[in-house]
Order: sequence, then structure tokens, then C-alpha cells
Amino acid sequence: MEIELTIQRKRRPLSEEPDTLLDYLLSSLGYGRGIEKYRAIVKKLIHNNLTSTQLSEGLAKRTTTIYYINKLMRGGLVVKRGVRYELREPTFERLVEEIRRDVERVFEDLISVARKLDEMYGLRR
Repeated sequence: MEIELTIQRKRRPLSEEPDTLLDYLLSSLGYGRGIEKYRAIVKKLIHNNLTSTQLSEGLAKRTTTIYYINKLMRGGLVVKRGVRYELREPTFERLVEEIRRDVERVFEDLISVARKLDEMYGLRR
């Protein structure tokens, strides 16, 4: 699975309001621009698996909604099962843990390639 993820260190909000914390999570994962749309999609998917048409209701045009869904999918937050979308994991904690594992796998592969390059170019560790 390819991932496209931007991680930004943000100051944790003082407020413990659900929307504020969700915005913190999303903006820390690079979804700051258009955060209202991302938040709305994620909130709709918390207890549901929905089609793009259902997700777009009251939010934006279906094509615009699909754009935001695709970005959430590339970041590993949302998956598509058939014609429906759902959060990749049933809890936010597990979702973040899975994203962390995705990133760790990428770095493990990069380290392996870097070692091979070091050997090929005669670089010492």
C-alpha cells in the first residue's frame, strides 16, 4: 500500500472538545487545508460505512467529496470496501498506531536500501 503522509508537529490544544481534538489529529497528519471537510467526512465514518454520495450529502459536490476521500485514503485513514468507505480502524488510537506502523515499514525499507548503497559505493558505517 502506498501512503502519502505529511506529519506536522502541532501544539496540543488546551480544549478537550471532540472537534478541537479531531482537528488537532487531522492537522498533525497534514490535513490542515480544508480541515472542515476532512473533519466532516471522518465524523460521518465514525460509526458508518458510506458511499461517496452519502458522504457528500450536506457537505459538497460528490466530486469534491471524492477528492477529500482520496486524500484520506492516500494517508491511510480511510479505506474503500466495495462501493463504501470506512475508517481504516475502528478506533482513532488503532488508526494512528497503524499509520505509525506504515511509516516504520517505509523507513525499514529505506534503511535496507541505504545499507545496500553503502556497500555498493564502499561507504563505511
